[in-house]
Amino acid sequence: MFVYNKKKFKRNVRLSDTAPERRKRIAGRGVKFLIVVVVGVIAAVFGYNVRAELLSTPVLAVDKVTLIGAKRVKDGEVVELGGLYAGQNILTINVDGVEAAIASHSYVESANVRRVFPSTIEVRITEHVPALLVKAGELYVMDSSGALFKKYANDDALDLPVVTGFESRPESFAAAAPRLLELLGALAASRSIKPEMVSEIHSDPVYGFTVLVLNDAVKLEFGSDGFAEKTELLDKVIETRGKTFVGIESIDLNNKRGAVVKSAIAAA
Repeated sequence: MFVYNKKKFKRNVRLSDTAPERRKRIAGRGVKFLIVVVVGVIAAVFGYNVRAELLSTPVLAVDKVTLIGAKRVKDGEVVELGGLYAGQNILTINVDGVEAAIASHSYVESANVRRVFPSTIEVRITEHVPALLVKAGELYVMDSSGALFKKYANDDALDLPVVTGFESRPESFAAAAPRLLELLGALAASRSIKPEMVSEIHSDPVYGFTVLVLNDAVKLEFGSDGFAEKTELLDKVIETRGKTFVGIESIDLNNKRGAVVKSAIAAA
């Protein structure tokens, strides 16, 4: 019986090649290799020339930096931090490096940089939004996420409530921050308290939060939880008093019996 063996058949065909045929086949391979080499060299030379032209053409020279999303960060600060300058070739800009440099600005939470051809750099910034000033060893600025993102400086010019009670225990602020944000959210939804009325929020590890309003004239005891319900209770109390805090020294909202109002007249 005859069994066809493909591999053996191919091998036998090659063995049957004559010397001239083998030389012709080898020569053909050499020509193909030479063609590939020549084409590669031409492409490399052409690519080098194109690259050199692109890096030197005035068409790709940066002439504009567009800043998006910035309120406190200035255009000049972005240009300086990012090492950007007019006439710089747009292709030579290290986008990742520029983003990292701009993010070093104290008010920048994140930065996204992209090339807009032919000659514009677009910088999109997300800033920290100041929410409170916090005394925690030193005076810091807290953002809307509860992070202390910078030390307060006079040129910050921020008119915000001051959080006290962490001067001697700054390490405990991080644990208290979520509850502080919850309290801020409840106050923002209040019908009786406007943000500009709050002057201080004091934190005590035992008694919780005390909110001082109207230039510290009225103290509101909120405790450590249930802030939405307590703010609703506060609104009802103030509404029954003609929607005013006048004549009140303090309101204890952390009392199981309900809101306990202390009159400023009685205290006198």
